[in-house]
Amino acid sequence: MNTDVDLFHTVAIVKIPDHLSFSFEEKDVDIQFAEDLDYLNSRKLPRGTSLGRTRPGGVWREGEERIGTLFQGGGW
Repeated sequence: MNTDVDLFHTVAIVKIPDHLSFSFEEKDVDIQFAEDLDYLNSRKLPRGTSLGRTRPGGVWREGEERIGTLFQGGGW
């Protein structure tokens, strides 16, 4: 019997600004989250794992650039 326990803690919280649209399935939005985002929750993720995609051309206002580092730019 394996008694190892993997304990995870929150490293980051993504808060979507009100002016941006998002979805898990629709593609015509500013941010399209990965459909398996629920699966990615509470797992050790490799550095650089993308949480979704952003609309081509960027969607960020000044001061929001850090959000974009969690997503792949465009390409849908």
